[in-house]
Amino acid sequence: MLNQGIGYYLILLGLTSGARFGELVGLITRKDFDFKNNTITINKTWGYAKRHFQGFGLTKNEASNHTIKLDKKTMNAFRRLFEKVTPNMYGLVFYSQNPSTE
Repeated sequence: MLNQGIGYYLILLGLTSGARFGELVGLITRKDFDFKNNTITINKTWGYAKRHFQGFGLTKNEASNHTIKLDKKTMNAFRRLFEKVTPNMYGLVFYSQNPSTE
């Protein structure tokens, strides 16, 4: 599965977690993956577009913070991805050096 691009993993996580696009690209860091319990935690935002504050921030409200249970196959795919890909300075799973122009 590692032969797939990072977009593959973005779509995989979106389909298996039900997380929104903004949650996926901006909220998910490697630390948010709990491989023991097969969960991801969403508890922060990331300024991924020029109109947003750059860096980590608070979620819209307390109800936006949540934990999502995932299947073992998806978690294993991300475990393998993390073993092969060098972390970026922010720890973001879906990160591009080129910010969006939105």
